[in-house]
Amino acid sequence: MLTNTRPDPVVDPVVDPASDTGADPEARPGADPRTKPRPHALKRYEPFIAAAILMLVIFFGMLFMPRIMLAISGAGPFVATGVAVAFMLILFVALWLRSLQQRRNAARD
Repeated sequence: MLTNTRPDPVVDPVVDPASDTGADPEARPGADPRTKPRPHALKRYEPFIAAAILMLVIFFGMLFMPRIMLAISGAGPFVATGVAVAFMLILFVALWLRSLQQRRNAARD
């Protein structure tokens, strides 16, 4: 007579896959409740990508700033000064918005 030599499956009494208790509400249906969803692959590179985009915008803005100043110089010196000041303020506003986003992401994690 043949007997079953495989051991009986062990059921974890703490985490029952059939129950909904202890499961993450954001987990996919049918997923193992002991595992959390992984973040997407580019999540760790987001700060570097954001910094690179910001640096490129500043670089090209400074590159074309003399042409912009010459183009609007006919409107008066105050308008040209306002455009230059607005360009510099945009840098600080972008950095401020980025810090707010990072603070929100840190509070969520």
